[in-house]
Amino acid sequence: MGTTKANKAPRIKPPNVSECYLPPEFDGLYYFGSLTMEVDKRLKGNYAMEVFIHEMLHHYCPDWSEKKVDTIGSQMAAILKAHRFVRIESDNESKHDLFKISKKDLNSRRI
Repeated sequence: MGTTKANKAPRIKPPNVSECYLPPEFDGLYYFGSLTMEVDKRLKGNYAMEVFIHEMLHHYCPDWSEKKVDTIGSQMAAILKAHRFVRIESDNESKHDLFKISKKDLNSRRI
């Protein structure tokens, strides 16, 4: 099924993303006025992925309640985890960490 200009969704500008040290009571924050999300750079693995998803949902679905963002974000993170998407930790802070399918999964099946 092709898309036409008539039924194409409007392009939403991606959020500004900052990984920084946040106060202990916050793992992530989203600022609606500046379209900026902050994620604590100490977070690791699947939980970091869940927080990134949560903050992105605030950006792309600004009318959703916190409860709905929590619920959908957790479900999305669980689906990605079930399909072996993981955060690749980088020693080089100039490189962005990525969420990719794990090497174990690549070696165990054809993609």
